[in-house]
Amino acid sequence: MSAKSKVSTNTRLQLHRAAPAFFQSRGLTAANIQSDEACQIPWLASYVADEFAVMVYELLQAKHKKFSQRAFVVTLFDYTDEIKQRLDMLDLPEGAERLVEEKSTSFVFADSASSLDELPSIIDRIGGLEASGEIYHTTATRLKKQQNSSTLISLLRVLVLASLSFVLAALLVHGVMTQSIITVSGNMLEPIYLEEQPFYYSMTMAFMALAFVVFVAHLVQSCKWKEKVIQRAYFRYVAATIIAFLATPYLLGADVDNPLSVKTHRLITAANKALLENSIAKSGTVVVTPIPLISPGLTELLKNNKFEELNNELDKYHSLAALDIQNEHLLFQAYLSFANSDDKVIYAINKWLLSEPSNPRAQLAEAFFFYGKGWSVRGTKNSAETPLENMLEMQRLMARSYETVTKLRKIEKYELAASILAINILQVRSGKKEAKQIFTQVIEKYPSSYLIRSHYMGSLTPRWGGSYLTMRAVIEGAAANLASNPQLALLEGEILEEAGKIAALADNYFQASEFYKGALRFGDNPYVLHELAKSEYRLKNYGQALVYFNQALALNANSHTSYYWRSKTHLKLKRLREAEQDQKTALAIRPYEKYYQGHYKSVKNAIAKKEYRQYYGFNAAGKPASTSHSISSKGYTAYQHALEMIEDGRFDSAVVKLIEAINADPHTIEYYITLDMVLGQTRQWPTIISYWQKFLTLYPDNARAHREISGTYYHNKENSKSLYHLKKAAELGDELALQRLKRIKGSD
Repeated sequence: MSAKSKVSTNTRLQLHRAAPAFFQSRGLTAANIQSDEACQIPWLASYVADEFAVMVYELLQAKHKKFSQRAFVVTLFDYTDEIKQRLDMLDLPEGAERLVEEKSTSFVFADSASSLDELPSIIDRIGGLEASGEIYHTTATRLKKQQNSSTLISLLRVLVLASLSFVLAALLVHGVMTQSIITVSGNMLEPIYLEEQPFYYSMTMAFMALAFVVFVAHLVQSCKWKEKVIQRAYFRYVAATIIAFLATPYLLGADVDNPLSVKTHRLITAANKALLENSIAKSGTVVVTPIPLISPGLTELLKNNKFEELNNELDKYHSLAALDIQNEHLLFQAYLSFANSDDKVIYAINKWLLSEPSNPRAQLAEAFFFYGKGWSVRGTKNSAETPLENMLEMQRLMARSYETVTKLRKIEKYELAASILAINILQVRSGKKEAKQIFTQVIEKYPSSYLIRSHYMGSLTPRWGGSYLTMRAVIEGAAANLASNPQLALLEGEILEEAGKIAALADNYFQASEFYKGALRFGDNPYVLHELAKSEYRLKNYGQALVYFNQALALNANSHTSYYWRSKTHLKLKRLREAEQDQKTALAIRPYEKYYQGHYKSVKNAIAKKEYRQYYGFNAAGKPASTSHSISSKGYTAYQHALEMIEDGRFDSAVVKLIEAINADPHTIEYYITLDMVLGQTRQWPTIISYWQKFLTLYPDNARAHREISGTYYHNKENSKSLYHLKKAAELGDELALQRLKRIKGSD
């Protein structure tokens, strides 16, 4: 209800006496016109001339306890007969009302704009030019003041209604798309999922839909443009609606605005629930067929142009898969051998196709190659850090691969392997609809296939635009075929596996390990074991990581990434020869990988460093394997400090301490040997020679000293001196010197 009338009771009675018929037509008597409960007159303007008097005012009448009836009235009274004739001849605009009484005439307008427009015309026509300006100015001032207040309130009303409507619309769409609603728990936004609380979800969605309809209805009612108090209100209301729309994402918050976070949260929630389940199967209930190391052999046959043997090998894997669907892993791994970017591989495939243009095996191998090449071109960085040309090249290669597998899917023998690859390609190309069609078609023919479901589920993860619900549907669809392929039980673990990946991407490796271990309760999965081992490695649990890498490779001996990571683990555990062997195997499968090559060099350098130190009587950590010098040596303290510096990698400081030790006690050979080892790493041959010469001056018949200075002369390219001291060491009975002399004579 608006504020009380600003017009006094006496003025109201005067109005009633001037135009009784008008007020009577509105149901207002002389008694109730004085009450604010019956009507209100917020403002009034008046003017008295010689020939007439005029009052302009706004009348508000109560209806259903609200002042919803509004009228703007111009009442003329005390006028002459000439003025009356002029009033009778006035033409009024459509919608205006004229009430003629014995002593007055009233003009009633539905809105202030019309009354303001017609007022000058009315006053002018009755001859009140002077009165027209004054009355118009007074009335306009009062109307403008009221209009500004009314417009501001209306704008705020539209802004609030539009904001609430947009918020509810976004919440409803979000609720339908994600089948969840956002609730506030404490200071956090928490989603409620349909599958967990269906009644609560349904009732909340129904309530929001009803509220949305109500808000929109009020918004439409508030935006009837023709009824606004000023013509420019249309622009203002449009602006208010736009502002409300732009403000909506901020009102909703990040979690609602980004469905990915809700989808991820749903999957993590389901994974945590699965971890707490007591009915989860124990590890080892599903026996996965181990895949032996076959990739290097197949690529060697290809590179050596032994195409007939290669055809026979591939046919063997096709036959095994046809005999038992559980052998599909072998078939897919066989073709996965060609999914790399080695130029020698594509060169050999082209020769294969040239000799056998219609060979589906060669065509499928080519498709796998382009798929692997595409990923190699893209790299391992996230999409924001990957150059656009790399992304475009990847898409081109994927398109070429997809074109081939689309044709091969029509051949029954190659349909399964080609379809799995097609789904992998569509995952990259955002082809969700096509992937679903392929999955639906293939699963009808191969209802017990684990691989087609596993790869399809990979494209349904939240990170790839899918959701937990779609992944869950695939798992439930496989339940009827568990008897024919027990490996389908592994699908349950893939929810936990994906949760582990999400945690690992957030650098939460402890939680990732827990999820991976939970996934393994459904059976040993080589990929899950590999990811678990990586998490343990990043947690610096190298011994446990090695156990899991061993298990992963026992199930799939073709995983070059597992060999690479196990090599890194061996390196951390100082198992250098094992690290070297694993990296050799990784390179045998993927010889072109630059970071594999770089790691192999690191392993070889570590081995060389270990052998170098062992030669000088030190272990890999830089500690002497044994000592023959006495603790009473004057250089002992400086030497011990030097050893600590070597262990910490402070070689320059170690050199200073070693020279200090030699100067204090020039008779201990270990000081010279250690100095030789340290200076040799920076190739300071002349300095090393000078110190060995100093020692030989004291002990000219020391065989070890002659052998060491011989090696230093050799590195300094002084071959004659090197040979002289080597012969001298051999004459003094040094076994290593004798062996080197034999090798030199043999090479001659």
